[in-house]
Amino acid sequence: MSNNNSGGVIDGVGALVVMAFIMAMLAVLAIYFMVAVAAVAAFISFAWTFVCLIAWNRPLYLGRLFLDSDDARAFVVRGIFGAIVLPAFLLLCDWWLGIRVEWKHWPYYVLGGYTLLSVGIEYLTAKNADVPYINTGTLPMSPAIASREPQLMLEPPPRTPRFASWDDEGMAL
Repeated sequence: MSNNNSGGVIDGVGALVVMAFIMAMLAVLAIYFMVAVAAVAAFISFAWTFVCLIAWNRPLYLGRLFLDSDDARAFVVRGIFGAIVLPAFLLLCDWWLGIRVEWKHWPYYVLGGYTLLSVGIEYLTAKNADVPYINTGTLPMSPAIASREPQLMLEPPPRTPRFASWDDEGMAL
């Protein structure tokens, strides 16, 4: 007697179960990866916010790193705008579309909005720049810093020397 089941259906179901398990694990890993990227982006957002607050009124120079005060203000304002707009959007979705929003997680919505608009838009604008924030040549000078630099005295143009003449007879007194 042969012990060959010839159960092709059972082997196919087993392969489907293994494939489903692999797909589920890949989905879980993708979710963890997205959460890690979001956490790193939030950390970068708040760390760069402190740097931008330092450079709020005057440009910041850290070695070859240069941060203009206008760029610093724009970063913080975009983040605050995102922190307001995302919860407002979710509120409108809750009221008008009937999408149920868990409002006990509102700090995460504010954090996500700040991170999304500050770091996200900064990434999109910096992506088009050659090397953002890194100075490759001479440092740009703002008017406030340029006024503190010592002014060089301009020397008069060099004159050709005039020597005394030994022809005293030609001079009339």
